[in-house]
Amino acid sequence: MVEQKQVPQAVSSIVTSAGDRIRINVSTSVKGVKTYDCTVESQHGIDYTFDLHRQLVARLDSEYPPNIQS
Repeated sequence: MVEQKQVPQAVSSIVTSAGDRIRINVSTSVKGVKTYDCTVESQHGIDYTFDLHRQLVARLDSEYPPNIQS
């Protein structure tokens, strides 16, 4: 039996189609700075895919605000 992974709420609120795939990699540097890398794939055209990507980046920016040091 294959265990289903649950999609985090931050992503599930963005994904609207079963054909959409999103990959997110969040990493933390030695100094504690979090960065992310995200990939969006969809079969619904480039405009739709870019819209999903923009929404995802905005959501990730709110979850992981940039560390600004003076």
